[in-house]
Amino acid sequence: MTFSKSKFVSLLLITGLCLCLAVSLSIYIYHTQQKELESHFEEHTQQILASLQREIDFNEFQNKEMRVGEMVERSLDFLTRKAINLYLYDESAAPAKRFLYAHQINPDNSQPVLQKTKYLHVSNHVWSIIFVADPQYLAQEVSRDHWKIFGIGLLLTALIVLNLAQRISRTEEIEKQVVLRTRELAEANEDLMRFNRITVGRELKMIELKQEINELMKSLGQKPRYEIKE
Repeated sequence: MTFSKSKFVSLLLITGLCLCLAVSLSIYIYHTQQKELESHFEEHTQQILASLQREIDFNEFQNKEMRVGEMVERSLDFLTRKAINLYLYDESAAPAKRFLYAHQINPDNSQPVLQKTKYLHVSNHVWSIIFVADPQYLAQEVSRDHWKIFGIGLLLTALIVLNLAQRISRTEEIEKQVVLRTRELAEANEDLMRFNRITVGRELKMIELKQEINELMKSLGQKPRYEIKE
């Protein structure tokens, strides 16, 4: 399958355009999902914060001793399937006593996907809560649609390019046939014109000879032998 230079360049441009569209759409979907991920994470951290605040308020109202670990775990009951790590610190305490509690889904994870810090006012203390989403959270909240779109885009690009290549190849083949048939027609027409010139010349020569014979017959006092139509 061969193409002329101009058509090959056109095919490359169309291929590049299709690939750019597929990549652009995939990137757009990916960034949209990243924004949705951040929005969901913010929503989940706010829910945890509100639940923990209710636990603290309830304990203060009941004048109960605050068992931080129990309060945190109860606050996370509704998010047991979400891969969110939580680290609780008392910012008002001495540095050695600031750490209060840690809820870890994957303690060995060193590459958090998202991280947010929130604050709570508890009596005369300020608690900081660090929420960390690990890769499992990404798998739970974000689909792989951008890869699907990219794959579909590549497949469509391949189909479009293949179809265009076939069309271009067929067009060039037809153009070659047109050129060949045009050349054959011109040659046939030239042969016909040559034959026509020969035939017409022969007819004129015959008429000229007949006229000469008639003239000779007249000079002999005889009737013309041939009847020549004007």
